[in-house]
Amino acid sequence: MLLVLIVSFCLKQASAACPEAIFAFGASQSDTGNSQAAFPFQSSPQTNLPYGETFFKKPANRYSDGRVIVDFFAQALKIPLLSPSLQSVDFDFTYGVNFAFAGVMTQNNSYPQAVTPPFFYWKQLQLFRYFKERTLAAWQNPRNSDGQLKAGLSVSTRPMYFNSGLYFTTFGTNDFVVPLFNLGQTIAQVQSNVSQISYAMVANTEELYKLGAKTIMVFNVPPLGCYPAFLSVPSLRNESGIDEFGCLGKLNAAISDTNSQIRTGLAGLRTKYSDATIIYADFYTVLFTLVRNGTQHGFKEKFKACCGVGYGEYNLQQGVYCGATSLINGTLVKGESCGEPGSYVHWDGVHITDAAARFVARTLLEGGHTEPSFRLAKLCTLDYSQF
Repeated sequence: MLLVLIVSFCLKQASAACPEAIFAFGASQSDTGNSQAAFPFQSSPQTNLPYGETFFKKPANRYSDGRVIVDFFAQALKIPLLSPSLQSVDFDFTYGVNFAFAGVMTQNNSYPQAVTPPFFYWKQLQLFRYFKERTLAAWQNPRNSDGQLKAGLSVSTRPMYFNSGLYFTTFGTNDFVVPLFNLGQTIAQVQSNVSQISYAMVANTEELYKLGAKTIMVFNVPPLGCYPAFLSVPSLRNESGIDEFGCLGKLNAAISDTNSQIRTGLAGLRTKYSDATIIYADFYTVLFTLVRNGTQHGFKEKFKACCGVGYGEYNLQQGVYCGATSLINGTLVKGESCGEPGSYVHWDGVHITDAAARFVARTLLEGGHTEPSFRLAKLCTLDYSQF
């Protein structure tokens, strides 16, 4: 579940203009429609209610009751929500493009498509490179003989946005989800692979730099051991145990190890590329704040999924998905919304709510838990009216 924002912007002067474009990369936490566009005939939860119920009042091809983090960044910067790169009708790439794709991993690992889609981190970078090359070529001779912009350029990204972008990435979640849920691996087996995960994160960050990025924000992996979908699996609970915070301590330890290696790798890139601004965004700590002090921020449920079966410690039942009906022990059971997702951290067990995404976005926009400190709020007059 990973994200990359590219926000147009200049860091050389304190009076730099506010970002004008965003390009997003990642997985379901950032996907705004690519998975649905790629597989339109495949039944997907984000295309049905109650997904989208909070903000859009209808399904919006997002794995949330409303918006995802990249949406809040766009709204704060007063630009339209991003069109997915695979959207062929009614798209607008003027202010950037979203390349994120639900279910993808940081690396391919040769898993079959039935396990994970082919749009992993490296593939998204390739798609971005092709998009950038074609866009720049089109702008070489942008006008017709009558002086009008050629067809399509009115909704095309301006070349200057590629040269001054902020690349914002949030990969890594599915590198734990896929092995644990799809492949039946243990936490110990996944933990043995954390160096590969962190290496891929850092290596692809370096590739972003080589593609022209000078300002890159890299999200680390969130505390999945506190997510309802993981907590509700007996085998994971038995292997890990529940820590003092109510989370799967062993799983979070593996994630913390991954994040530590990512942080160290990014520090190395900062030394190697002195002309780049590479920001480590501590997504883990921001969300863990809600585990420890959620009530102080208006969240009454920090472990239950809002959209589930309506009972149990985590409001989840294996085999019953949000918005879907399943036959369990001879009885039809439907995953339904709790009705007040704004007071829940978690939406469907593996994705956060619109309210939690807003909290994460606001924290990072203000420069919290970023290394080195990176405050868009200091550089821009941000608009929080839709928060």
